Formats: sequence, C-alpha cells, structure tokens
Amino acid sequence: FYALGRKMIELLTGKHPADLEDPLTGEFSWRRQANVHPLFADLLDEMVKEDARSRPANTAIVQRRLAQISGAL
Repeated sequence: FYALGRKMIELLTGKHPADLEDPLTGEFSWRRQANVHPLFADLLDEMVKEDARSRPANTAIVQRRLAQISGAL
C-alpha cells in the first residue's frame, strides 16, 4: 500500500513524493496541493506511514474505507 499511496499522491499533486517529504520528519506535506475529501487524504496518509504496521492491513480494509468515503460524498 505504501507504493500505491505514494503514486496516488503524485498523481493528485503532480509532484514527486520525495519533493513533498519533510527532510527532518519524513512526513508528507501534500494536502494543500490537492483538492480531495479529507477522509480520502487520511487514507492516503495512512497508506504511506513509515511503519508498515500503521498502514491498512489488507485490501478489504482499503475497499471498506473507500466505500465509506464514497458514501460520504
């Protein structure tokens, strides 16, 4: 999910994720550069967490979250 999250952030912002990464913390600062639903942004942030245990564990979780976001729209 890490690579998918990074690619989605790149597609949404038009910038390489390394250019959006804080060199001190490693956190991505991308939200102001993409107009997306906050719940979707939260999911992407979770997908690119440094610690793999903090990322979604499987595709069912991602699908469920996307369905919730879609329902919120």
